[in-house]
Amino acid sequence: MKNLYYLFAITVLLGSSCQTKSTIVTKINGSEKTFYEAAKYYLSEAEYNKGLEAIHQAIQEKNQEHLVELYYLKGFMLHAYGKTTDASAAYQYVIDHTETYSLYKNKAAQLFALNLAEEEFQEQIRVKQEELLKNKNNEQLTDDSYLMVEKQPRFPTCPETTQKEIQKCSSQIVQEHIVSTYDVGLGNTFGVYEKVRTHVYYTVDTEGDATSIVARGTNAFLSLEAKRVIFSLPQMLPGESRGEKVSVPFSVPVTYNPL
Repeated sequence: MKNLYYLFAITVLLGSSCQTKSTIVTKINGSEKTFYEAAKYYLSEAEYNKGLEAIHQAIQEKNQEHLVELYYLKGFMLHAYGKTTDASAAYQYVIDHTETYSLYKNKAAQLFALNLAEEEFQEQIRVKQEELLKNKNNEQLTDDSYLMVEKQPRFPTCPETTQKEIQKCSSQIVQEHIVSTYDVGLGNTFGVYEKVRTHVYYTVDTEGDATSIVARGTNAFLSLEAKRVIFSLPQMLPGESRGEKVSVPFSVPVTYNPL
């Protein structure tokens, strides 16, 4: 399923942009700044509303030097604020106007796919809530989450040994993935200069993908980054119960340490 999200994210959108000279805006702390510089400054000072407004103004200038970064920041902020439609449009611009191996493009594709997956997850929650309300006889609905997991999900590189060893191997791979994938510069971008821990809850589904991802933390942007990191985990071999593939819930803390 996740592969379908990625394929949908990398659709082709033809467009063109013209290069214009950056405009000097009102002085900030006695120095003149372009809209791009103002946006970066406001975000680094955690003045997010001013930063987003400066991003909109800088995008209107269509300065090619920073346009992809600006669209990425716009999409990331709107995504964190729950404005999924506008976030997807910004991510799509980055995907379509960036070099093949660009870091911005790869992250935008991941976030675009995560955005779609989150919308589907919310719809599943809504449907399940409706089912509960319609259950007039107050009968318990079938819930596979309480099944005994006989085989834990595992990464293909983890040997099929004891469940304890599989858990240890999988946990190590998850931690290594977090360390190598997390954007450690994100805190400086968004004015976070202290240690922040985000708790991420997710499910490894019957296809071995990390799904139903929820993050609990004090900063919306760091929470979104934590979800992106977990969403991009390598595919696992799914868990099994009674010979059938089952979804298995997990949780992991993701800690941001300022540079």
